[in-house]
This record gives sequence, structure tokens and C-alpha cells, in this order.
Amino acid sequence: MLKGIIRFLDKLEEYVIVILFTLTLILLGTVVVTRYFFAYTPSWAEQTARIFFVWISFAGISMAARKGMHLKVTAITMVLPKRVSPFVMLFGDVVTAVAAGVIFLKLFNMTLVVYERGQTFAAMPSVPVWIMYMGGVLGMLGMTIRVVQAGIIPGLREIMGQNKTMPKNANEKA
Repeated sequence: MLKGIIRFLDKLEEYVIVILFTLTLILLGTVVVTRYFFAYTPSWAEQTARIFFVWISFAGISMAARKGMHLKVTAITMVLPKRVSPFVMLFGDVVTAVAAGVIFLKLFNMTLVVYERGQTFAAMPSVPVWIMYMGGVLGMLGMTIRVVQAGIIPGLREIMGQNKTMPKNANEKA
């Protein structure tokens, strides 16, 4: 059951990125054509592309954490003894998960405030602003979960000796 949910989330991140990126390219390409040939630019197009870009970025953050490609300093592990490196990497992953969790909570609270105020976009008065902020909320929640899944749990297993060869990311088998 849990593996099925994880596979669904893996695919969901990828589909969100591919679909929204494709829609953004089509939208902005169409805007260029309408501006050049018809001297017309839809007022909602730029804001829609911005919303899509926010969602793409935060889905990418979650996906990068799943693959172990999020920002982290690995150079220090090259100069440390091999026995110490797993502890340093685990510490870095814990700090990353805590930071992502704090950002998730801050974004969630900010999104609630925006929702309660009923803010909408100037170019699209029927679209609430909280929709854009939800991309950040879900992305940071995803990053928090993915760092635990792909970094902390394998790191703890390696330190405890349960996993002799640690996979590079959560999708590889040891």
C-alpha cells in the first residue's frame, strides 16, 4: 500500500512538471504570436504563466529531494574519514528536513491568511491568490517527506549497519 502511494507521488510530481511546463510553453508561445501579429496580449496570460512556474518549481524541489539532488554540501565528506561521512550526511539531511518543514509551516500559515482575506489576481479577478501559494505549500511538504524518505531513513540504516551499500536515490535498489 505504502509503495503504491510513493509510486503515485513519484509520477504525480513528474506529471505536474511536464504538463504545466508544456502548458506554459504553449501559452507563452501563443502570447508571442498574438502580440507580434495582432498587437494583442491577453491580460491573464502572464499571471497564469507565473502561477504555472511556481508550481513547476516547487514540484521540482520535491522531485530533486526524492532523487537526493537537493542542495547539500558533499565536499566535506571527501576529506573526512569514511566512518564519519554518513553521520555528516545524516546531519545535513536532518537540517534540510527541519528547514523544509519550517518553510512549509510558514507558507501554510501565509496561504491561510491569503485565503481568509479572499485575495484575487488583478489580471484574473475570479482566480484566488492562494492557488499560487499552494504550490509552495505542497512542494515544501513534499521536500520534507522526500528528504526523510531518500536521505534520513537510508542514512540511519547505513549508520546502523543494515544497509551496506546505500542507494543514490529512493528509486534505486540497494
